[in-house]
Amino acid sequence: MRRKEVTKELVEKAIRAYLEIAYGTKESKGIGIQVSEQNPFGVFVDETPAPREAGEKVLHRYSLRLGNRDYPFMKLLLQEHMARGAYYFGVDTHDHLEIRPDFPDFEDWMRVKRSNFQLKEEIEEAFHRQGIPTLGSIKDEIPIPQHEGEVPEHRGRILVVDDEQEEADLLKRLLEGEGYDVDLARNGREALEILRRKRPSLVLLDYEMPEMDGMQVIEELRGDPSTRNLPILLSTSSQILASERDQADGFLPKPFVIEDLLALVEKMLAQG
Repeated sequence: MRRKEVTKELVEKAIRAYLEIAYGTKESKGIGIQVSEQNPFGVFVDETPAPREAGEKVLHRYSLRLGNRDYPFMKLLLQEHMARGAYYFGVDTHDHLEIRPDFPDFEDWMRVKRSNFQLKEEIEEAFHRQGIPTLGSIKDEIPIPQHEGEVPEHRGRILVVDDEQEEADLLKRLLEGEGYDVDLARNGREALEILRRKRPSLVLLDYEMPEMDGMQVIEELRGDPSTRNLPILLSTSSQILASERDQADGFLPKPFVIEDLLALVEKMLAQG
C-alpha cells in the first residue's frame, strides 16, 4: 500500500477492527478519535527514527496507543518495513519490561504478555480478513534483490527467531533467495531447542518476544561453551540500552530495508 492509498476510511476501519477485539466493542475507546480526511496520519504519533547519517532515507513508523482491556499501552501501527513506500498496519504489544523470574509479580506479568500476544495475533488476523493491509498482504511489494548469474547455494545456515509469523516467513523467503539455508523459531525456547540439534552460522534474533525475550536467549547462548561464540544479529523497534546491543555481535533497528539486512548478514558471516 502506497502512502497516498492511506485514507481516513481505512484508518478508521483499522481502529474499529482493533477495538472490537481488544475491548470486545467497536465503540468505548474509539470515541473521540478524530481522523482527518486531509491527513489521516495526523492521528498517529510519528515514531520514525532519526537518520543515522546525513542523507539517509529512513522508513516511517506511526503509532496510536489504544491499549486493551487488561493493558493500556498496546499500540496500533502504520509503518514501512523492508521496503520503502510500502505501508501496512500492525500491532505493537509494547510490553517489554525487565521483570525477572525471581520477582513476586513475574507470573502475573507473563500472563499479561501472553494475553497481549494473543490479542495481537487476533487483531492482525482480523485486518487480513477485512482487507486491511498487513505485512503478509504487501509481500509482493517488497522487491527481491536481483543478481547477475546464479546465486551461490548453501552460503550458510541462519536461524531466524521472531514471534511475528508473517515477518519470519518473509525473511525466510528472502534469505533463501540469497542462497542461505534458513530455520525458523517463533520464540526463544523454540530457538534453544533447535540449537540443540543444529548449529547455524548466524542467529537473527528479535528482541521483544513472549515467554523468553531476545536478551534471555543471548544470556543462555553466551553461558553455554558450545554456543558462546555463535554470531548473533539482534533486531528490534524498541529503544534498548547500549549495554544490551553490545551483547550481540550486530544490531539492526526496525524498520529496516531488506538490502541493509542482507549487507549486515554478509558482513557478519565474512567476519566469521
